[in-house]
Amino acid sequence: MSHKGWNNVDTCNWSDTGCELYKSCLSCPRDICIEEVRPEGATGKGIRKQEEVRGYLAQGLGVMEISRRMGIVRNQVSTYKKRIMAEQKS
Repeated sequence: MSHKGWNNVDTCNWSDTGCELYKSCLSCPRDICIEEVRPEGATGKGIRKQEEVRGYLAQGLGVMEISRRMGIVRNQVSTYKKRIMAEQKS
């Protein structure tokens, strides 16, 4: 079975439905889609929360403010922040 052209948006059978984070796949800044790739043991909900934290960090918000806005404990925000920082280093 040939997959020629599978990576060309113009020639493959694909629709840009986006996800909970971004309305359009083509406008998403991520290199890896949260809908397709999940680290071992990760849940979609956890990945979405981590991406939300990433967005708030990019806006310059601190852990306490992110915690307040998302309604999660500071320790969880700190855990997500550490994961994000580790990703950026590698």
